[in-house]
Amino acid sequence: MDGCLNIMEIKYGNREGQHFTQWRFDILRELLERIVSGPCPPRSEVVAIESPEIWYDSAQDYHCLRFTGNGHLVEVRLYKVFSSKIDGVDHWQGCPTSNIWEYATSIRRETGIVPRFHTP
Repeated sequence: MDGCLNIMEIKYGNREGQHFTQWRFDILRELLERIVSGPCPPRSEVVAIESPEIWYDSAQDYHCLRFTGNGHLVEVRLYKVFSSKIDGVDHWQGCPTSNIWEYATSIRRETGIVPRFHTP
């Protein structure tokens, strides 16, 4: 799945703070890959997203992901569970990281992200 994100550049922001952990960055990157690749890679349709950014908010103690998909701003925060907003409106609060596939599919569905092409 790692090759999926070769179609975009991810901007990495702050990685410093008392509670920063690389594994949370890795989980957010995995979530982004699953949003892009869909629920059944390689049969799913790969979708286009813009301006993906991952950073650590040391003041709030959250690891964060932000991107635009189909004109919608998606913001995901991760502490122990995922919580997200789409266009500033709460989407799904308190999703466990073990439910990452369903979470990614839900974000795809809620934003109506348009597939770029279908992979065989």
